[in-house]
Amino acid sequence: MFIVFLTFSDNKANAGQFMEGHKEWITRGFDDGVFLLAGSL
Repeated sequence: MFIVFLTFSDNKANAGQFMEGHKEWITRGFDDGVFLLAGSL
């Protein structure tokens, strides 16, 4: 089991442009049974 804690870097304002792909990646992780839990920042 791995637990990952994420923090924003200095370019936090650019995060929005990657959010849709990130959400798709998380959904795929749940569908594949890789992720058991995802939280919010």
